[in-house]
Amino acid sequence: MIKYKYLFCLPEVRKRNLNKPYLLFKTKHSPFWYAQVRLPDGTISRNKSTGKENKTDAERTVMEWVVKGCVPERTSRTGRAIGKQSFTFISILNYLRTNDLSEQEINDLIEVMKARKIIQAAVRTNAKGDCDAMEYLIDFWTRDKSAYLREMELKGHSETK
Repeated sequence: MIKYKYLFCLPEVRKRNLNKPYLLFKTKHSPFWYAQVRLPDGTISRNKSTGKENKTDAERTVMEWVVKGCVPERTSRTGRAIGKQSFTFISILNYLRTNDLSEQEINDLIEVMKARKIIQAAVRTNAKGDCDAMEYLIDFWTRDKSAYLREMELKGHSETK
């Protein structure tokens, strides 16, 4: 079990730390300072090593993360951030999960993703073309429902029978 240095400080000291958007602490098994950063959605990041042995340098590093809007997933010993987690992206995902979007906002999202070539097309729920992929395939290969099979039959292609 890892015991954290901040757990042993006086309650007044812990209360003062709550005003900062992060919490710095050391473990007894590492010379480095670790941080937990409050994310835009109100949650707290996992323990992140600052890669710094000096508290002032560690605070400077964490404030840099907060100001730039990214918390690195891992920091190397040289202090280089590896794999950053964007505050903006987390905020966008949380907004999409928790808020109702207007028709225009949904259409704008689709257009941006098309313009960035993230998607080629999108079918909105309850739209004319909205159907499950399996349902579409069954209808496509059912002789009575498939326009394709009827057309092939009219052209005399025997492989459709």
